[in-house]
Amino acid sequence: MKRMGIILTKASLALILAGCGTGATTAANPPFTANRATNRAELQTPATSPGLTAQELASLGVQGKLPMFEGKIERLSPRVAPSALPSGYKARVQFKTASTEVIPYTAQEFHTVDAWRGTLYGKPFTLSVYENAANDKAAYAQHQPRLFMVGVSYNGRPLQAVVFNQPVWWVRFTANFVTFATPNPANGNPVYALDLITGQFLANQTAIKIAGYWNEMRGGYSGEIAGLPFSAPSEVGAAQSVPRGGSASTTSLEHGGFPSVIRQAMDPLTKSPPVPLLAPTFLAVPNHTAAISARTVADRDHYGIGIYALPSPVPVNSAKLKNLYQAEYASFGGMGFESSIWAQRSVRAPLPLVGVRRAVNLGNGIQGVVYQSRGSAVIVWREGRWTIELGDYFTPAPNVNLARQMVAYLHTHFLPVPDVNGVIMARLAPGGNSSSVEWTRGKTVYDVASYQSPLLALEMAVSMRPYYAVG
Repeated sequence: MKRMGIILTKASLALILAGCGTGATTAANPPFTANRATNRAELQTPATSPGLTAQELASLGVQGKLPMFEGKIERLSPRVAPSALPSGYKARVQFKTASTEVIPYTAQEFHTVDAWRGTLYGKPFTLSVYENAANDKAAYAQHQPRLFMVGVSYNGRPLQAVVFNQPVWWVRFTANFVTFATPNPANGNPVYALDLITGQFLANQTAIKIAGYWNEMRGGYSGEIAGLPFSAPSEVGAAQSVPRGGSASTTSLEHGGFPSVIRQAMDPLTKSPPVPLLAPTFLAVPNHTAAISARTVADRDHYGIGIYALPSPVPVNSAKLKNLYQAEYASFGGMGFESSIWAQRSVRAPLPLVGVRRAVNLGNGIQGVVYQSRGSAVIVWREGRWTIELGDYFTPAPNVNLARQMVAYLHTHFLPVPDVNGVIMARLAPGGNSSSVEWTRGKTVYDVASYQSPLLALEMAVSMRPYYAVG
């Protein structure tokens, strides 16, 4: 199985808002006093709560002992869900490019895209996520970025509302807190925590610990929310639609948790894992494929899983797969090294490029560089810790459209966060395409590869999460 590397990040959008002054605050919506220079570590002083404190949960998170969600909870269809916030409630802005510190909620400007309700300690709560609908209004017809507002009420009283300029991904419900993230690899994919009883909002190391990401790799796993008594996808809006994945040439095989073929290939490794195991929760297969299978290769410091698209069923790890290498269309795995330094050195950096160079706008605030020479063109860009290289050997014209598709996808999806650097390399050539994503975590280098579409490699990399035996 071939090892390869990929990279991505997202650029922040400028906010143009009219008529959104700070205005007067109400008793239900305490005045905004957080210092912007401190990155708004804590936006509200917590009230007395019967639940666990943030510090208590953070301590449990470091120990790997986070409890399940304390109360009763259900996910609602956004079309019929009650709103956590009343009209006019002022939400705090959580991104630095905003021209205002608060934005009022109104049903005309924001529509519900995800909603939860339940009880904690015998009292009801409502948790809502809204997306701005302002593009439908003439006043916001131009230059309006997507805004997402998270609001919570407890016992009929609105407690907190925060606005982000990135989509929200749920991470974990634990005790009386919910944790979530917004995809922004340039900033390490920020993680937040919200107390559903007091409205205390955290955007610091304590939030990371409450999310269970202390000493763990943070990424936008397209899997399930932790801490709930039932399965629920992390994607906001999942209550009203099936999670989407795959490019135009692929079809989603299975969603939610690990696909069965991945489980069959990975479970033998859990008895004596050579390195900490990661596997994709998303798997796509080429159109018109009758069956897929997988083959596991492992030794004392390495594991690799090859994925095969076949005209007829072949059992996982069948000896027949050794002779069907041409049917392998994707792979993933990990390799251990003696130290994190050696692991970082093993991630292959792109070679120096030659040829005529020029700048290219890839959208979403990302600028790339095109290198053109006879018969080929390469586009290179950086996003946070990731370096991305897209080479087209079909034509000397750069494939700017595909590069923009990759940037757009990564603008709303997480990649794993490398310890130092990650590399994405995509090659388009007459003999076949190949794309790889490589990154380090501790002493291990992880890789995802696709021998068809760069977007498939990205989708698999985004969905990589820790793997344990599934009963």
